[in-house]
Order: sequence, then C-alpha cells, then structure tokens
Amino acid sequence: SYAVTGYIGHDVARDDDLPELRRALARGTAAKRVLDMLRADAADLTGRLWPYHARVAARHGLRLVMYEGGPHLAAGAEGREEDAITDFLTEISHAPEVAQLVEALFESWSDLGGTQVTAYHDIGGPSRWGSWGALRHIDDDTPRWQALMRYNRSGADWESRAPGSFADGMTLSGGAAAERLVGTPEEDLLLGGGGNDIVLAGPGDRVDGGAGHDRLLLPEALRGAPMAWQGERLEIGQGRGRILVAGVEEIAYGTETQAQPVPERPR
Repeated sequence: SYAVTGYIGHDVARDDDLPELRRALARGTAAKRVLDMLRADAADLTGRLWPYHARVAARHGLRLVMYEGGPHLAAGAEGREEDAITDFLTEISHAPEVAQLVEALFESWSDLGGTQVTAYHDIGGPSRWGSWGALRHIDDDTPRWQALMRYNRSGADWESRAPGSFADGMTLSGGAAAERLVGTPEEDLLLGGGGNDIVLAGPGDRVDGGAGHDRLLLPEALRGAPMAWQGERLEIGQGRGRILVAGVEEIAYGTETQAQPVPERPR
C-alpha cells in the first residue's frame, strides 16, 4: 500500500495567526474564516496532493490508502490556553458545514482511486488539545458522525469479508410488563424488567431476568449442557459459548412449552 493523510485545518488556530483569529471572534466572522480555510485545504488535497500521490501509487502498482484524515482543528501552544479559542474550535468541529466538507472530501478520495480511509477518530471528548472525536461520548450523535456512516456505506470497498464478520450483539432491556426478549446470533446482554418475561438466549449471552417469574428459552442443541453456579450466576455450557444467567426461575429448550425449574443455588 501507499499511505497518505487527509487532514484539513492545520493552520486555523496556529499561534502566529492568533491575533487575527481573536479579531474574527470579536467581529463574529471566525466561523466563515475557518470554513474558508478548510475549503482551501480540501481543494489543495483533491486538486494537487492526492492526484499526485494517486499517480505514484498507480505507477508502482500500490493501493492508495489514507492512514489518517479529517478536520485538524487544534490550537497552538498559546491558543490552547484561551478558553474562548477552545470553545470556538469545539463548536466549529461539529458544525454541519464541517461534516459536509468531510463527506465531500472522502467522496473525492474515492473518485481519485483512493481505497481505505481511517477517519481520526471515533469517540473522544473535546479539550484544549483538540476536538478530535466524531462523537464526543458514547451516546452522542453529530453531523460529522453521520457523514462518516454514510461514507462507510458507499465508499470504496477494498477488501472482501465474509458476511457477518463485523456483526455484533445487542443490549435489550425489558419494561414493567411481561415481554419476550429475543437475542441475536452474537453475544447479547438481555435484561428482563418487572414482568414475567420469556428470554430467548444463545451461546455467549448474558441474561438477567429481573423481577417477576421469568423463563429462559434456549436452543435445543444446549439441552444437556452442563450447569454450575458461579456465585449468584448460573453458568450454562463451557468456554466462549457459555451463558451466564441470573434472576431467571425456569428453563425450557427449543419450542417446548414445558419448563423445568432453575437448579437450586447451593447455600
């Protein structure tokens, strides 16, 4: 592979240009100023630098990859000591206009023959050292993140993977009423609520039935799997596929309607 970067915005808050940024903040024109600089950086990447590197990669039969890229909106040593500068850079980092720029930038990358893109980075809280995370916390949602997700779906495919390679489990939580919680083929966390729940689980799952009289429904293939109490949790099966269970009163297998009580926990 032939690897290059795809950053824009290195100079938006450099120390030698800090007086002009302060004046722009006072005039209310700082956002326009920074967006103009980002657009200029993007134009330089797509019109000059990336085409050059694409030709070099092609000449040597190498795959063109972007090992890091995205908005580089961090102040210099002097600027990072000013809260007003940090607050502004944090806000502009997640502006819709920046997300649009990033999306257009990565689309141009694909048009030039670029393949893998590593957007730096997924999740990270903003600070005086920069606002790098497309998400500021795990429950966040931002225009920049949505732009990356759209590119993930439509960008250049550089490596074949078997279906389900990146499949992941889920967390399901029940409410006050009786419910039926159905897991996925992956490792799930299944949490019953206050009702008499039925929880369909499989290898690798973690189950807590919660309040009520709850039934654990397992695949027929797990009938006869060893069971052992580990503290307050019942371990069903062994190894990576073991199921850990708490707060469940009965167990059934396959499609049967008859259930058996959970083995009594040793005192």
